[in-house]
Amino acid sequence: MQQPAQIITQSELAVYANSWRIALEADNRPATTRRIYLLAVHKLDAYLSDMGMPRTLSGLTSEHIRQWQRHELSRSAPGSVRVYHAALKVFFNWLVSEGELRESPLGTVKAPTLPEIAVRVLTEEELIVLVRCCERDESFAGRRDAAMLRVFIDTGCRLAELAGLWADSVDMKTGLIQVMGKGHRPRLVHLRPKALRAVDRYMRRRALHPHADKDALWLGQQGGLHPGSIAQIVRRRGIQAGLGDDLHPHLLRHAFANMFLQAGGREGDLQALGGWRSVDVMRRYAAAARADRAIQAHSAMEERI
Repeated sequence: MQQPAQIITQSELAVYANSWRIALEADNRPATTRRIYLLAVHKLDAYLSDMGMPRTLSGLTSEHIRQWQRHELSRSAPGSVRVYHAALKVFFNWLVSEGELRESPLGTVKAPTLPEIAVRVLTEEELIVLVRCCERDESFAGRRDAAMLRVFIDTGCRLAELAGLWADSVDMKTGLIQVMGKGHRPRLVHLRPKALRAVDRYMRRRALHPHADKDALWLGQQGGLHPGSIAQIVRRRGIQAGLGDDLHPHLLRHAFANMFLQAGGREGDLQALGGWRSVDVMRRYAAAARADRAIQAHSAMEERI
């Protein structure tokens, strides 16, 4: 006896999310960005289903989204919900551009505010200790790690950007490096003399490495290093330097931003060097050690009274 066909119900949000995925791929959005964007739509759709709320574009209102956001805030960090809010904004704006919606149901729903949380910012003294820890190690790994850390500190590169460097990425005459940023957007960063010298020392050892013919700049026993391996190296060197077991590449990016501004650099130049598309995101980095910079500036003021 023939079984009846299974009835599959799928919400409009899920259908349009699948089309949005195709559009994001066509726009060459990074895989991580696509995953987070689609996760936000999935979370909203699942909540609407659980609460018996409309899962159609015409029935979805700002109040539905506001209730979902309150629900997410009860179970997720404000930063995560803020990311989901931004993803939904892109999704609904895309639907408007495609003619599927007249206006975004996000309406006046505001993104949750982020609480003021003290972010660890490595001091200059800590960075010196970290680098010296590697430079005392004359092995291949020591030369490599010293160069790697100096490039992190001197450029503020993201982990994926540094891991993606090729053996010929660094112009040893000018110190310029072209990195591939988020969304496959290339940009130039610059190494100062000490960082360039560390890279040169590493390259001399790299030329004798069994995997010297590999394209990757950073080599390990099995060939080119992956981002996860580089993150482990940073953590291990942090432990060796007595900086704790929570050191990760993003802290070095924070340190770069802080030192640049502390030296009098402008926010616009920092945004270009660090590859931040959003001024708000870049300013969160800048704000992490704003009090320390202000105290230093005040200490340097001439006492005239």
